[in-house]
Amino acid sequence: MRHELFEKCLLQNNFTTDFAKVEAFRIVRDHGDKLIGAGLLNEKQITLEVVKILPNIQRFAGTYTSFTTNDSCGGMVGMGNSPNIEVLANNIHGTEEFAISTELGIKGFIDASVEVTTRHPHGIQGYPKSGNSTRSLMGIELKTGHNQTPQHAHMAQLALYTLALRTRYGSVVPNNVPPTDCLEGASDGGMLLYLNQESLNAVHVSPDINELKSLLNQRNVVASELRRASSPRGVTIEYDERKGDSLKEKRYSALNVFLACSIYPYMN
Repeated sequence: MRHELFEKCLLQNNFTTDFAKVEAFRIVRDHGDKLIGAGLLNEKQITLEVVKILPNIQRFAGTYTSFTTNDSCGGMVGMGNSPNIEVLANNIHGTEEFAISTELGIKGFIDASVEVTTRHPHGIQGYPKSGNSTRSLMGIELKTGHNQTPQHAHMAQLALYTLALRTRYGSVVPNNVPPTDCLEGASDGGMLLYLNQESLNAVHVSPDINELKSLLNQRNVVASELRRASSPRGVTIEYDERKGDSLKEKRYSALNVFLACSIYPYMN
């Protein structure tokens, strides 16, 4: 529900308390069956709990977007080999966008994709810092849990989403040309955003070629195991009538196994 409130505020460019309360009430109503199943029956109290995240949503908007009065880039610390970067979101491209790459066999839903202006604080690829910046499409992966420490699984998830965006929209190429009104492609990194009612932590995830190779190798392992697990399993009975023999020989095959009843493979 916090995810949905964040997306609603982002899509409408509205981060006011009145708007958030109305949207939070609607979101709680939409999830009424799940809340009742969980034994949560106090609608007013649940709505207030959802709205508690609003101050940090407003803080995010004031730091990383131009939707308010902000016109300066907000800094993000790079994780691992990812560089530090300054970013300012200018427009919302979409929320829950279906990112798919048929070439690489990956797919998923990106929490938010935004049109951003980015600038490396120490220059691009070792060149001196300048005022030049790049316009690109960047994915945002939102995590609203209590743990605000960046996790490897979350970084891998965002890295694959970033790769899917680059496959679909093309890769942005850093240059010395001032930003234009049109996008130059998808960014080589994304924003991993940890946001709850207590704190806000945005980090930059930009996988290098070796990290991408490792992720795709893991993808291939998973795909191979899924294919193997989905192959038929069980026992088949074949009848072979031999010439000159009135009896039929029953052959039991342990290979090419398949039961008449449906068998679903068990996965680890």
